[in-house]
Amino acid sequence: MKNFFANMTFPRAVIVVSLLTSAILGYMLWTSSNRLTEVNEQVRGIKADVRAIQELALQLDGLQRLASDGPNVAQQSAYVQYVTETAQSDHVNIGSLQTTPSTTNPMSGVVDRHLKVKPAARDASFFRANIGNFLYKLEQGSNRVKVTSIKMTPAQKLRPGEIGNDKWEFDAEITARQSDV
Repeated sequence: MKNFFANMTFPRAVIVVSLLTSAILGYMLWTSSNRLTEVNEQVRGIKADVRAIQELALQLDGLQRLASDGPNVAQQSAYVQYVTETAQSDHVNIGSLQTTPSTTNPMSGVVDRHLKVKPAARDASFFRANIGNFLYKLEQGSNRVKVTSIKMTPAQKLRPGEIGNDKWEFDAEITARQSDV
């Protein structure tokens, strides 16, 4: 080793320093490349999280708008209040409803109270699970309440063969049969 440094000339010194520097820079580049790969993977995860947060924020905004636009629950009949409370219960999140009541007498001594139900906001759309939970909880919570018709349409206009985002608009008719006493 003494011979190597004893015969050290300037070009040899530049070569030795360049080799050491390139080894150090190579190690730094390798660690930076690994860190960049980790950061890129984290950014991909963040993009999905941001999309989910944005969708939830839009859903929350729509539900708050529906809740603030709704009718005064204290002034509604017990039947309409039952439907409204069911729409706002957990795992349903339908929000405020526009209701149109009507009655019919299918036979003597019996009154059918019909209630046409649709979301209060015209542009409101919901996942099928929310609509299904709403209709299920209506029938589950009362023996007299039955869903007699439902119309569901996709929230976005689709061409044949396209797959939508599973958001739906709905109109339903609910019937409660009572004795006419």
